[in-house]
Amino acid sequence: GRAGFELTELSRAWWVFEAAGFEVELASPAGGAPPKVVDTDDAVDADYAFLNEPRTRHAMEHTLSLDAVDSTRYDAVYVVGGKGAMLDLHAHPALARIVAEVYTRGGVISAVCHGPAALLGVEIAPGRTLLQGRRVTGFSNAEERFLIEDPVQRLGFMLQDALDDEG
Repeated sequence: GRAGFELTELSRAWWVFEAAGFEVELASPAGGAPPKVVDTDDAVDADYAFLNEPRTRHAMEHTLSLDAVDSTRYDAVYVVGGKGAMLDLHAHPALARIVAEVYTRGGVISAVCHGPAALLGVEIAPGRTLLQGRRVTGFSNAEERFLIEDPVQRLGFMLQDALDDEG
C-alpha cells in the first residue's frame, strides 16, 4: 500500500489528548494534507467522528510544515505511526530539532507503531541520542515480515533492528 500515517493512531490519540485538556496541533513534513491510511476493518466510531468533524478534518488537511514549527510552543510531541514515519519522518532534520528541543526542556516525547523511526538518531547532547539506553516499543521485525513482502526494500530498514543498533 501507499505510505502515510495511520488514521486510527491519530484520531484516537487526539480525542484522548483533548479530553485530558490539551490543545493539539498537527504538523507534517510538507504541511497541508499528508497522505493517510484508513483501515476500515479496524475503524471505530472515534475514527469516523475524526474524519467527519469539521474541526478535526480541517486540522488534518491543514497541518503545519515541520520547518515552520516553533518548538517552544509545545510541551509534548506525539509521532503517529504508519509507513510514512519510516519513509518521511526518519532522519527528518526539522522533526529531529523539534524533538530534541522539547525533550531538553523537559517535555514529553512519544511515538506509536512505526513512529519511533522518527526518534532514531535524535541527538540530545553531543554524542548522545534520545533513545540510547532506553526501553522502546515499536513495530517488530516479525510484524513487518508478516504484513509486507520485502520490508527492507520497501521501507529502507527494519525498525526493530535500527532501534537495537541505537542501543
